[in-house]
Amino acid sequence: MHIKFIHAADLHLGSPFRGLSRINSALSEKMIQANFVAFDRLIDAALSERVDFVLIAGDSFDTGSGTMRAQYYFNRGMKRLEEKGIMVYLITGNHDPINTWSNSLKLPQNVHLFSGEEPERVHFKKNGKDAVALFGMSYAQREEKRNLALMYPQADRLLLSIALLHGDFGTDSGHMPYSPFSMMDLETRQMDYWALGHIHKRAVLSRAKPTVAFSGNIQGRHFNEEGDKGCFLVEFNGKTLQKMHFRPLSPIVYKRIEMDCTGIEDLDSFSVKLDKLIETIRDEYPERGLFVLPTLKGSTELYRAFQDGDQLMELFNSFNAEYLELNPLLQFESPINKTLPNIDLDERKKADDFFADLLREFDQLASDPSRGEKLIEETDEEINRRHRKYIRDLHEEFLKEPELNEIIRDAGAFAVNAIMMNKLGDNDY
Repeated sequence: MHIKFIHAADLHLGSPFRGLSRINSALSEKMIQANFVAFDRLIDAALSERVDFVLIAGDSFDTGSGTMRAQYYFNRGMKRLEEKGIMVYLITGNHDPINTWSNSLKLPQNVHLFSGEEPERVHFKKNGKDAVALFGMSYAQREEKRNLALMYPQADRLLLSIALLHGDFGTDSGHMPYSPFSMMDLETRQMDYWALGHIHKRAVLSRAKPTVAFSGNIQGRHFNEEGDKGCFLVEFNGKTLQKMHFRPLSPIVYKRIEMDCTGIEDLDSFSVKLDKLIETIRDEYPERGLFVLPTLKGSTELYRAFQDGDQLMELFNSFNAEYLELNPLLQFESPINKTLPNIDLDERKKADDFFADLLREFDQLASDPSRGEKLIEETDEEINRRHRKYIRDLHEEFLKEPELNEIIRDAGAFAVNAIMMNKLGDNDY
């Protein structure tokens, strides 16, 4: 039997946005509304694709059962699906555990909320016959540290079996370790499809049986949630996966960019190059608003001017004022300045003086990780004993390739900047 469904998760309705340091009221409302627009697009996708049902794998709301506004949007969407006979199967997550849901939120008849006491099994019927066995368990409370996957029963041998689960895959997800599980834990249940939630980065962990996927959230909320966000549209024929593709939903996209300022001599040239870069990003994300975090690199005559962070931000604020009324909108976050003075550093390294020695030393540190590690150890010995633990933690967790090389390159640029800002003449270095 052919089954088509949408897998979504982490709607976070009512969630605040982060990532832009200067936000006026007009922009703030556009950001808040973006999450609801993404949700409406999710409902539109379900209706236009005529899916059999929709899966929501936790965190429908950002906090508890959401604000009154969030509840209104959620129930309105569920009722639109109900009118077309589309079922919704959902579990709660760490942001919206069942024990925080308000009694005022009455779900329509087409919505099945899985229990928070133990894994539950329900059947979806098509053409009057059982077609799908669905398994799920909600978070009864926020702090769920048990491996819930191991509590799930075995799949149905005859019916397409789908499980909803909210939790962490492995131990290095970048999220709080709620209900951590492994691929082996999932495989032992013999499901056909695992609809996962909690990790906001979209990922297909396995396409072969079982198909295992995080759909990610439907709208990014800061620069650590870059790129398109949305849901998966999935089709099975019996217990065999036929199609699975990503459906973008987010009206606003967060994007980090690098701009090479090498050879740029004035602000007009800078503005022209920035506009061309933005056009490229617009082509990549058509009809989406953009929140952009630029990193400026390269050797440029604007180097000294860019060292004044306040003036640089004022420049980008001017861009923001012009772009705010664009449709779709475009806004910049405070740029990261890694530009260098417009001098030939490679040629400068050939000299026999302190500045050349410094440049060569940073090159050697970047090319030989063991030297960088030794430098960290030597620094550690100079740190007061009560702070030593933090340096070691930093070393173990972050100072690894390529992170260590990036830090060394930034330190080299910082040293060059420091010398230049001391207004040393060309003959001094």
